[in-house]
Amino acid sequence: MYYFSTFPVVAYSINNAAIRTPIDITKRFTINQLTKGAAITYYTYNIQDGDRPDTVALKFYKDSRLDWLVLHVNETQDPQYSWPLDYMTLNRYITKKYGSVSSAMAGTHHYEQIISQKSKINSSDGEIVNVAEITVVVDYTTYAALSSSERKLITNYDYELNLNDEHRIINLIEPMFLSTILRTYNDMFA
Repeated sequence: MYYFSTFPVVAYSINNAAIRTPIDITKRFTINQLTKGAAITYYTYNIQDGDRPDTVALKFYKDSRLDWLVLHVNETQDPQYSWPLDYMTLNRYITKKYGSVSSAMAGTHHYEQIISQKSKINSSDGEIVNVAEITVVVDYTTYAALSSSERKLITNYDYELNLNDEHRIINLIEPMFLSTILRTYNDMFA
């Protein structure tokens, strides 16, 4: 993997056996170390079904080996669970977890009180701005006392779908900063 290509190695031997030189994975850095002192511009990207870290890196940076940068910028520790699932994989996951998609749609995950409805407003410069709905999680007793316009039932299916969709929006560093970041990255482990 390209990410580990510049990491140092550690020589060790156990019971006078052959010397091994594995990668020293204890070395760490943060994106702040790579971009220290630089005004970096980020793009927001909405991950589409079929996108993987390597395909996103290829699309934006013309190098699939920079998949580690896509993950690192977004503080993705475990791409297995932090990268959004495509529609079919999500439905298989839901089926495995809840028995079936219809069971997940029928089961209640939690209740919410709507504090502010989703709306559109005109900004001072005349543009229409979408204002997101604001909700808070409440217990069933509170939920039952609310009017139908003030409450929202979240099914297990809705919960899993919303959680998956939260993983779709990621940040990408503007490609013009790649050379600086890669040079800093290589210098850190030289």
